[in-house]
Amino acid sequence: MNKKIPNSVAAVIVVGLLLAFGCWAYFGDTSFRQERRMKLARQHLPAITNAVYANPEFRDVTVGVGTGAGGCFLVVGAVETEKNLSELQRIIAAQQPPVAVVYQLKVLERYSDAKP
Repeated sequence: MNKKIPNSVAAVIVVGLLLAFGCWAYFGDTSFRQERRMKLARQHLPAITNAVYANPEFRDVTVGVGTGAGGCFLVVGAVETEKNLSELQRIIAAQQPPVAVVYQLKVLERYSDAKP
């Protein structure tokens, strides 16, 4: 007896596999996802940089697009105080970034020799 898979069942299986691969490539942790998220970040970058650079206390902070977290905003540099750090984070959050924000900042008061 010859057991053959009907063409319609084979077509459904192939379409299902292609759909699963497409979803994985688009939504999974892949270079496609990273590229898509970095494009989103680049489009939103002017709004964040304008908001940050409008404050002179953040003159030593640079905001850019990074590959971390599958595509993110990368905030690097130095701020004077913990209060400045909180304010910077608040300003960036108010811009509703579409991707994760990774902070690599030095808070200078943590390294101060002066004790209160």
